[in-house]
Amino acid sequence: MQHSPLTSSLDAAGRTAFDSQVVAHAWAEGEPLYTQGEPLRGLYMVMSGVVRLTQATDQGHELTVDLCGEGDVLGAMMPGEVQATVTAWATTTVCCLFLPAEKLTRMVGAHPQVGAAMLHLQQRTLQEAQTRKVHNATARVRSRVLETLDYLDGKFGRSLSDGGRILEAPIRREDIAGIAGTTLESTSREMSTLIKAGVVAPGRQRIELLKPLPEK
Repeated sequence: MQHSPLTSSLDAAGRTAFDSQVVAHAWAEGEPLYTQGEPLRGLYMVMSGVVRLTQATDQGHELTVDLCGEGDVLGAMMPGEVQATVTAWATTTVCCLFLPAEKLTRMVGAHPQVGAAMLHLQQRTLQEAQTRKVHNATARVRSRVLETLDYLDGKFGRSLSDGGRILEAPIRREDIAGIAGTTLESTSREMSTLIKAGVVAPGRQRIELLKPLPEK
């Protein structure tokens, strides 16, 4: 839990209280943790695996809005009945700690630091979403794709002995396009350019960065 922005700021008593209330759940690849429109029954903290968050469009398509990994928090950020605005898919086998909504309400009342940590996390999440929205609305496609790769590298990247980086998550070009707020065709063109420039390795199950990303 020390990797999560929610629990990293808690003291020993707060972590003990949190740990005593959560239960572990696992999902197989392809299973939903929850679906868009259904009531959120609590809070999920990802302990292992990758979760893809998607949103249904008016045209009936499914758009990737984020990829989540170890330490990320999903679901109901604050007590109260809330509907899911996205569907959370297990992209790999996923294990989460789940805190039911009714226990979340009691915990926030008994441990104010838990509520403060959740409020801080919620504010940070909203700020990051707003920053990304403005960037996607104003930046060129190249900059958006590079920014998305840098963001995903920060989440899933691991250094290799040859100096490169590998993103240890099943990331599709559709995912990059959705997070970058651009089309699949535009994303594919930019990725092909990066492959030709020797920045990204071609034909891999995982994205491998052979050299640092160019200036955005």
